[in-house]
Amino acid sequence: MSQSSRSIGIGIIGCGTIAERMIRAWRPHMRHAHLAAVSDVSADRTQHFRIEFGIKNAFSDHHELLKSADVDAVLVLTPNFLHAPQSIDAMKAGKHVLCQKPMAMNVAEAKSMVDTAAETGVTLMAAYVKRFWPCKETH
Repeated sequence: MSQSSRSIGIGIIGCGTIAERMIRAWRPHMRHAHLAAVSDVSADRTQHFRIEFGIKNAFSDHHELLKSADVDAVLVLTPNFLHAPQSIDAMKAGKHVLCQKPMAMNVAEAKSMVDTAAETGVTLMAAYVKRFWPCKETH
């Protein structure tokens, strides 16, 4: 099967409010991708995502999600201090990463993420969704 006709398996790390908003917005447009797995420290949240979005695999530890052959890329949607370590774990597991903003807590973490992407050959992207919103001046 060619890469363009293959459905890309998406793993979600973190099942908070932003994850639910993103999936609701993106799902109707995911023609060549599917939600393959979800992980969160809360079993209630992973269960909600499994039922609400028909996700087959759920894990309480993102390391287990990263072992899944069904997952090609991950969305890192956890608290900010976890963005860099979880993204680096994912890239070292050979997964492409879309990380919610802020990408990292400091420049050193961000550099480590970029270096890991270069070393592993995977794609690292940061989700800065408001970059094209009009600026409003306040006085």
